[in-house]
Amino acid sequence: MDIKVMDAMFAAIRTVLSPDSTLSDTDADLLRRNLNNVYMVSNRSDMAQIVGYALEKQGLITQDDETFSQFQEKQYIAMIKCEEMCYELDRMRALFEENQIDFIPLKGAVIREMYPEPWMRTSSDIDILIHPEDVDRTSCLLVEGLGYSMGKESGHDYAFFTPQKIHVELHFDLMEEGTAKSSRKILKSIWNFASPVEVDRHEHELSEGIFYFYHIAHLAKHMETAGSGMRPFLDLWLINKHSAAENPEKNELIERGSFTKFNDLCCELSDCWFGGTGNLQGTAEKLSFFVLNCGTYGSMENRIVTLQQLGGGTTKYIKRRVFLSKGIMIGQYPILRRHGWLLPFCHIARWCKLFSTKMIKKIVKEIKISRSATDEKVEEMQSFLAEIGLK
Repeated sequence: MDIKVMDAMFAAIRTVLSPDSTLSDTDADLLRRNLNNVYMVSNRSDMAQIVGYALEKQGLITQDDETFSQFQEKQYIAMIKCEEMCYELDRMRALFEENQIDFIPLKGAVIREMYPEPWMRTSSDIDILIHPEDVDRTSCLLVEGLGYSMGKESGHDYAFFTPQKIHVELHFDLMEEGTAKSSRKILKSIWNFASPVEVDRHEHELSEGIFYFYHIAHLAKHMETAGSGMRPFLDLWLINKHSAAENPEKNELIERGSFTKFNDLCCELSDCWFGGTGNLQGTAEKLSFFVLNCGTYGSMENRIVTLQQLGGGTTKYIKRRVFLSKGIMIGQYPILRRHGWLLPFCHIARWCKLFSTKMIKKIVKEIKISRSATDEKVEEMQSFLAEIGLK
């Protein structure tokens, strides 16, 4: 989509975020003439619900427009899903308090409350952190007490599904595979930065400093692998808006995690898009183009090119995809934490799952992209990640 139309879309979002923001006649005309593209781009980053709301608020879309029903559908789905997630989170809160289980709501469950309306911030799941020693007891309570069904176990969380099929991730560790290495030591001691929301309550909240750091570290993880869409930058802008102007703990954690440069660029980008602070230049502009060409969770091409940085071309890439690292395999087969000798058998079990029409098509697509990943593309990605402070 044309950069001028993208700028107009961000200007429309700002009218929702800040009551005193206005939309110029030029931007309004650009949006009116490009509604299909605006819908496709905003939907790709899971932000069609807030963009559609902004367009309606500004009178730029009516029932006569072809995209009206598409934007409306995204808003209705977001509202319903938000209600369902809040309901389930309240059920878990009551269960954990009754059974004296310390817990911390993470990510969207917290950030949602910073948006003008909670439903404007969609989430794919509910993330909760508990102590590792409480995992077995909590899992039983969720299944027996709330009727949840258990999904896959990974190296850092257990997956559950509510009767309404809402995905719940019960984390016992925030050090996911691929987490930026400089942040691992800090995230390992996350409970040291948590405190009860009220006296005698078991629900905890993270300090502003560590909550901010976790957001940046999680964003860095996605940027280092496949890239990230626009939404984490809107989250970042809102987190900064709701935080204290000066936060020594946040600054100290960002520095300890080696994220100073990356953090500064992300803030510059989010301030430009959602605060309207001016034009981007240099590295910030490059970061903007990179993000705008990613979906909500990045792209396959970015992930493949990033892996190609490890060297060896297509042959080595295929070998790394066939024989996943032990850390990733533990995430898929947690039994390896206790019985490492089962690794070869787990590789075989994984390969058997790959022999489906859908997976074969995906594999063929990956190989084609890998072959097209020229040395120039790989070097460009390596240089870009270094330039934004992630290599």
